[in-house]
Amino acid sequence: MPNNRSKIYSKFKAEVGHTPVCEITHIDVPNGNKLFAKEEHLNKPTGSHYDRVYVELLEDFEKNGAINPKDVELVETTSGNAGMAFAAVARDLGYKATVIIPEGVSKTRLDAIKDQGAEVIQTPKELFVKGAVDELRRLLTLESKRRKAAGEKPFFCPNHSRNI
Repeated sequence: MPNNRSKIYSKFKAEVGHTPVCEITHIDVPNGNKLFAKEEHLNKPTGSHYDRVYVELLEDFEKNGAINPKDVELVETTSGNAGMAFAAVARDLGYKATVIIPEGVSKTRLDAIKDQGAEVIQTPKELFVKGAVDELRRLLTLESKRRKAAGEKPFFCPNHSRNI
């Protein structure tokens, strides 16, 4: 992996790796033990534990030569916070990103994903996650084949949830 990519990942890891921890004091804990909670909502860049997941996944794929921003467009499914983190990390690494999400999620969530620069594809609400996964499979097979034939970037899915 080129040195400039290593610098980008180092910056991510410096931000993501310092999630604040707070002590929970209003709950009695036996035997003098203490209870702490990680404040993932303060994580950077999006306030999700998925920030950490996508930094690690994409770095590993790049190190192994599976992806780079010049050759693929990233695509991922989500029904929640993962999509926003995915879109933000992908954008900061120079990837075009598409997020597949079921209809019916809040406008706030959709806007948060779009604000990170990702294209959003919504699938029928009644199919929920299965519909998103089916669309992902279509993009990775038929659409990627069409794109390659046309000289366009195929899709690549980091598959954070291992659902394909």
